[in-house]
Amino acid sequence: MSEKRKDSKGRILKPGESQRKDGRYQYRYTDLRGVRRLVYGNNLQELRSKEKEIELQLAKGINVFEGKMKLEELMDRAVKLKRNWRASTAKTMNQYLKIIQASRLYRMQISNIRMADCKQYFIDLHDQGYSFATISSVHTLLRMAFTLAYEDDILVKNPCDFHLSAIVSDDAEKVAALTPEQEKSLFAFLREDTIGKRYLEMFTILIGTGMRISEFAALTVNDIDLASNVIHVNKQIVRLVGELTITEPKTDSGKRDIPMTREVRDAAKSLLARRQSVSTNVMVGGYVGFLSVTRTGRPRTHSEYADAVRKIMNRYNEVCDVEIPRCTPHVLRHTFCTKCIASGMDVKTVQYLMGHSDVSTTLNVYSDHVFENVVSNMEMLKIHCN
Repeated sequence: MSEKRKDSKGRILKPGESQRKDGRYQYRYTDLRGVRRLVYGNNLQELRSKEKEIELQLAKGINVFEGKMKLEELMDRAVKLKRNWRASTAKTMNQYLKIIQASRLYRMQISNIRMADCKQYFIDLHDQGYSFATISSVHTLLRMAFTLAYEDDILVKNPCDFHLSAIVSDDAEKVAALTPEQEKSLFAFLREDTIGKRYLEMFTILIGTGMRISEFAALTVNDIDLASNVIHVNKQIVRLVGELTITEPKTDSGKRDIPMTREVRDAAKSLLARRQSVSTNVMVGGYVGFLSVTRTGRPRTHSEYADAVRKIMNRYNEVCDVEIPRCTPHVLRHTFCTKCIASGMDVKTVQYLMGHSDVSTTLNVYSDHVFENVVSNMEMLKIHCN
């Protein structure tokens, strides 16, 4: 029978335990991946406290060693594994990553980060003035990283697995669709105003198709199919690192064919006719012949359209009785969606036209003024209770 190993004080050591020449203690164990690991303690009591923690974690199926990685390393691993981001999305995600990098959490071991720490972090971001949309994106990025650690048996649970709205209120200004009265007043103004006239076709197409402004900006003459009476939406134009770039639409459902109403068709034909007078064809991402361009033939950007709409709406509100507090290209898209639902169009059709990947996004656009239709429909409901 072999003699049991003892330390310098004659205490019997457990299997895997040993005492080093410098007097410290070490414990050798095998992790869940079959890799041999070592932990150290200044004394036997400290070492055995660590042993208990390791045994508990291993019993739960947790990889103790990797749990000591910092959030910095986990975020780097998660971002590298996420390869299906579009270029524009990746650029935005990098902005949110910089916010995380400035946090205390970023330098903590992930096994030490608790749900309370994450909740407090989002409260702090809100108090610092970050919008709910930004905080929500940071939450999504962190939850994605922690999910990776959970799936790899590094963490017992995801400390970001909670509804953000329960912690931080959504104080973002809600997008309100134009009412029929506002829409009628706006188009009457656009037909008469010297600046508004230049963008009448854009307003008509956006409010008649629900396209994102980046999708409208990327339209070429080949995307206007007069023979089939549809607009082919298959790309968007964005600015990345100071350069105009063509990318796929925002979502996988973004590629779609949108039928043209008479008003949209007339607006598209007007832009096509105007396009013929442009002598310069600027190429962006391998495409030429953009439908709406500057005098030099360059397609306009999202920010240029947003600035133009802002100036037009300032002029509108100075002279028109029907006030429109806020109107942006996104409000026009929102208005199209609301009009479709109000007309009785089924939600799946509206989802397709909007290019939404999730029908819940379409349903969330259901505007308050559509409640009038709800009331009228309820009045037609018959309940045979007598």
